[in-house]
Amino acid sequence: MTTIIVDVTRATGVSFASLGDYAAMIALAQIDPEASFAGQPTVLDLFSPTPAATEMTRWDLDYLTALYDAPVAWTNIRFQKQDIARRMVQIGAERTRE
Repeated sequence: MTTIIVDVTRATGVSFASLGDYAAMIALAQIDPEASFAGQPTVLDLFSPTPAATEMTRWDLDYLTALYDAPVAWTNIRFQKQDIARRMVQIGAERTRE
């Protein structure tokens, strides 16, 4: 079970749909909500001064797919990160061929 606490003063003006996508991304990927995602087209940037997206993007979905497809047996975080990045590139390339 995951509990997400929302600071309603920061969420003022954000739609429930956008907030739901943001919360789902935080929960599904266990991402630090304070991390910077500048330069990435992601809903995780929702609370920045100029958000790039207000809903889950293709980048978000590719990241979640790569994350959940990655083997859990990696013992080195660097190898995990490289594998997830490689999978994201592969997913993007496959989509381009379609």
